[in-house]
Amino acid sequence: MKVIFWGILVFWFLLAGCDNGGAGGAGGAGGSGGVGGTGKKGGAGNVAGTGVYITGSYKHNGQDMACYWKDGVRTNLSFSAGKSVTLTYSDFITTAITVSEGSIHIAGNHYTADMIEVEEGSYYMINERLSAFYWKDGVITYLPAEETVETIASAIAVSDGSVYIAGYYYYDNNNSYIACYWKDGVKIDLPSGTDGASALAIAISEESVYIAGMEGFMKKACYWKDGVKIDLPVESVAATARGIAVSDGSVYVAGYYNHNNSYTTACYWKDGVKIDLPFGTEGAYAFAITISEDSVYIAGELLALLYDSYGNAYNPRTACYWKDGVRTELPGTNASVKSIAVSKDSIYIAGTHNHNGYSQSCYWKDGVKIDLPSGYSASQANGIAIVE
Repeated sequence: MKVIFWGILVFWFLLAGCDNGGAGGAGGAGGSGGVGGTGKKGGAGNVAGTGVYITGSYKHNGQDMACYWKDGVRTNLSFSAGKSVTLTYSDFITTAITVSEGSIHIAGNHYTADMIEVEEGSYYMINERLSAFYWKDGVITYLPAEETVETIASAIAVSDGSVYIAGYYYYDNNNSYIACYWKDGVKIDLPSGTDGASALAIAISEESVYIAGMEGFMKKACYWKDGVKIDLPVESVAATARGIAVSDGSVYVAGYYNHNNSYTTACYWKDGVKIDLPFGTEGAYAFAITISEDSVYIAGELLALLYDSYGNAYNPRTACYWKDGVRTELPGTNASVKSIAVSKDSIYIAGTHNHNGYSQSCYWKDGVKIDLPSGYSASQANGIAIVE
């Protein structure tokens, strides 16, 4: 049973100034947008079979509830782990998914806060906190951290029975993020400068751990191989690496950078050499990458600049992907993409589009948009895994 899997980060507004979108990460031989690993059929007690797995969340009573869909059927994820989730406000959002040895592994983040009512119907949050976690076959495990540390899980990979989760953390009253990954629950810090760093995508290949991300407040794109940081060249101080793949010994990293302080340019690096991706007039983002049969597939978004009837500017987005540099736009209003996979010559992309004013989780298969049922007013799809 072959598995191809990717995932992305949802708490994009917390990514040290990252732009909208998600960083991917699912493991095996390829990882976040990489070449999918090959899994074996699970034995007794394992639950996963062939199909399309997508992880995300849906809104219920104003709060985000974690879930995943298998072939369009939603499964809600439980929250019991010996940890209270009875605070005034509690969000669970999943960021990445992979399937290995018949088990479903999902990474995510738990946001909690107390709500203080300042006037009727108006609140502000106090005691806000983020905690990284993952589920294995529906059983939740929080990643260990000190009480003063907030943790964020960006991506997940499984290789040879070990679970790898890329992310970052920060201490209270400390504005610097510290990039890290967890291997089987043990946190391993990644080296960076004094301004901190974020780990946003992960891939495992031939026992080496590859992690893509960014360093510092100026957002310098980089990746780590087995803990050694490698900077990615760019003609700009602001660049971000969002997806990573390894194929035939070459390292592919998808991302974007600010071109001449004017517009955002989607790109990828192959073994450190930057290759720009074609776009329209207002820029583009590249969020996830995969390699299949020597072709490079990248999921991203195109930017536009439009004006409403009052003359106010706004920036709708168009979901898209590039195959070997040739761009294909995807249907959906103001759509965003989160992850990409290729299986049996079909292209799968998970994301979200605007439906009657709220976000609707979906995925595209070979350019055809398929909405995912949520039963509530809003939902989002973030990571995708294809099990053959």
